[in-house]
Amino acid sequence: MTVPQHKRLGLPLALSLALHIVLVLLFAFQFDAMREVKEPPQPEIIQAVTVDAAQIEAALQARQQAELQRQQRIEQQRAAEAQAEQERQQAEAQRLRQEAERQQATAEAARKAEEFKVRQAEELERQAALEARRKLEEEAKHRAESEERQRQQTMKKLADQKHREEEKRQDEAEAKHRAEEAAKHEAAEAKRKAEAEAIAKREAAEAAKDKAAAEAKRKAEAEAEAKREAAAAAKEKAAEAAKDKAAAEAKRKAEAEAEAKREAAAAAKEKAAEVAKEQAAEAEAKRKAAQESHHKAELEAQRKADLAAQRHAEEEARRKAEAEERRKAEQEAKQKAEEEAKREAAAAAKEKAAEAAKDKAAAEAKRKAEAEAEAKRAAAAAAKEKAAEAAKEKAAAEAKRKAEAEAEAKRAAAAAAAKEKAAEAAKEKAAAEAKRKAEAEAEAKRAAAAAAAKEKAAEAAKEKAAAEAKRKAEAEAEAKRAAAAAAAKEKAAEAAKDKAAAEAKRKAEAEAEAKKKAAEEAHRKAELEAEMKAEAETKRKAEEARRQKEERELALKEALEEERQQKEKEEKAQKAAESAAQSWVNSHFRPRVENRWVLAPSAQGGGSCTIRVRLTPAGGVTSAEASCSGGDAAFERSAEAAVYKAAPFPMPPDPLVAKQLLGQAVRFKFNPD
Repeated sequence: MTVPQHKRLGLPLALSLALHIVLVLLFAFQFDAMREVKEPPQPEIIQAVTVDAAQIEAALQARQQAELQRQQRIEQQRAAEAQAEQERQQAEAQRLRQEAERQQATAEAARKAEEFKVRQAEELERQAALEARRKLEEEAKHRAESEERQRQQTMKKLADQKHREEEKRQDEAEAKHRAEEAAKHEAAEAKRKAEAEAIAKREAAEAAKDKAAAEAKRKAEAEAEAKREAAAAAKEKAAEAAKDKAAAEAKRKAEAEAEAKREAAAAAKEKAAEVAKEQAAEAEAKRKAAQESHHKAELEAQRKADLAAQRHAEEEARRKAEAEERRKAEQEAKQKAEEEAKREAAAAAKEKAAEAAKDKAAAEAKRKAEAEAEAKRAAAAAAKEKAAEAAKEKAAAEAKRKAEAEAEAKRAAAAAAAKEKAAEAAKEKAAAEAKRKAEAEAEAKRAAAAAAAKEKAAEAAKEKAAAEAKRKAEAEAEAKRAAAAAAAKEKAAEAAKDKAAAEAKRKAEAEAEAKKKAAEEAHRKAELEAEMKAEAETKRKAEEARRQKEERELALKEALEEERQQKEKEEKAQKAAESAAQSWVNSHFRPRVENRWVLAPSAQGGGSCTIRVRLTPAGGVTSAEASCSGGDAAFERSAEAAVYKAAPFPMPPDPLVAKQLLGQAVRFKFNPD
């Protein structure tokens, strides 16, 4: 540690003052010990002066040289300290840059790790969602297959039961028809041709109706198939459009991320350039300040340096605390953003799963509707086949009945011939037979009328059954049209639902993207604000350091100026005291010594002699040493005796002049004739 300036300046002065005090005390002690003796007249004292001027000049030169060397040492030390301070600041700047780079690398690694974690979590969630969807699809498929098997079994049972009921009904109708045919055998021959024509007409009408129904069914199936193909094509187009949209969105996101990275790199580069410029400016300012601070006082510089180091340590601690707080705040914001992103991803996954479940349920409902429509078509086809078989059986029965009627007619014709022969043979029974025949004819007419009425009732029943079958066919056709309309409506609803789901998904993605962008923008703003705050804090610290440096320089300049003025004042006072002391010696000391100087008889005289005298504050002599050029001891002793005899000397009232006389030896120079 360097020695304080006031100690280094005060040490020579203290030593000089102590030496002067000791000399004055010795001089006063020796001066008091001398007694006054009457002496003969003394030779004339040629000159009396104060302390040796050459020694004083040499001492002043030595002091000035020592002061110059001390100033040079101070300048060198200041230059070394300025160089060390500059190197320390450069090292600190390098350390801060390395710290910033390390923090940036750490943040980048943390960001990449977080992105990898997020991607991994999203991948796990997507796989879990796919697995859940696959399980749901398998369960739905199993349920659908089970329901389909149950439905087919139920339909098979119902078809078997219906077939049995139809066979039973046909058997009953056939038995009834045979009984009716047996009852109305005779009356039905007349109406056989009309019935055959009506049957032919009905068959033609039924054939035309079946053909029209088959044509309508074919057209409906073709239209349904076309609608299904159109819906599939639309769905594929929507899927392709969604894929293209997702690809475009991913591309846009990648371009936005790349653009953001380029902007961040450019901003970091600009910031690094600005930091480099600021550091260069600070280094230049510090270099100039170091050059200007070479002439500062060492004590003040050391004290201010200690205070600056303490403040720097406090500022460093506060900066670290603020950096730690910023880091914690950024970490908390990042954690909140990650949690928000995870929640949004989970909500999106749930929405996707719900949409997938809805799509699956809609597909399942659609498949069930198609299966039911297919079952209805199959039932209609089976019913149609049964009706055709029944018609065939009815035609066969009608042909059989006609054959039997023709055989019966032949038998009736034979019987009539026999009857005619019998009538010819038994003419007398003709009247009775005619009467019987008339009665029989009347009965036959009545039976024919009854049979005709019964036939009409059966015909009406058949027409009613045909009308009912027609109504049922029309109802089935209407049901098919309604089912087709419902299927189309359901398809439209499904398409609208898919569109709404796609729109909701797009909106959710847009909202998620907006939230992500907002979070990134907030994070970027927070980083920018933190950087601006740090930059402002750095500028403030630099300004504070500059201001403190200027204050230290000003204080040092003031102290140096005050010290210089004090030195000038002391030098002027010293010169004035020396002049006054010389005048006091010439006016008060010299006459007393002249009056008491007695030259010894053995003294040879000649030459010059100088006596060094030290005084006490009271004017006493502590020591007197004579030094003559000729080396005459008697002459030297006479000179010393004159000084002791003249004591005590009157001291000047001015303390500075008295101090000048006491601070150094007073010399008397004798040069007798």
